[in-house]
Amino acid sequence: MGYQERLAMVKSVVRLTEEERAALTEVIGKGKAAARKIKHANVLLKLMRRGPG
Repeated sequence: MGYQERLAMVKSVVRLTEEERAALTEVIGKGKAAARKIKHANVLLKLMRRGPG
């Protein structure tokens, strides 16, 4: 099984409170954090919006 197949099987459910979502949005908006932290915030927000599947 290749990387793409394993990646396609991963399902993530992310539930964030309004406060958590606001904090992540602030980190992204300011752009003053480490690149890794900003990328992680982007991924969490994207997973939250997309939902499972």
